[in-house]
Amino acid sequence: RERTAPATPAQPQTASTQPQPPTTPPLTTITLTNKYGKPVSLYLVGEDGNEILVKVIQPDWGREQKTYTNQTWVIRDTETGAPIHRIERPSGPTTQTIT
Repeated sequence: RERTAPATPAQPQTASTQPQPPTTPPLTTITLTNKYGKPVSLYLVGEDGNEILVKVIQPDWGREQKTYTNQTWVIRDTETGAPIHRIERPSGPTTQTIT
C-alpha cells in the first residue's frame, strides 16, 4: 500500500491577496452664491457626460452642495441654458460666487 501525504490546509488570504473593495473618493463641499442677477441652474455631470439638474439657485441666494472630489459641476443660465461656470473635481471645500 502506498502512503500519501496529508493534504496541506489552504493558506489564509492576507490583506494583499484579498480582493479590495472599490475606494470612495473623499467628500467635500462647494458653497455657491448667485450674484448673476437672475436664476442659475446647478448641474452634476454624470459619468456618461450627461448633466443632471440638482438645483435652481435664485438671485442673491446661496447653496451648500456636498460632492465627491471626482465630480464635475456645471452652472448654467436657467433662462438660456448658456454655461456660466464649471467646477472640475474640487480637491477640497471651495466657495464660488456666480457673477
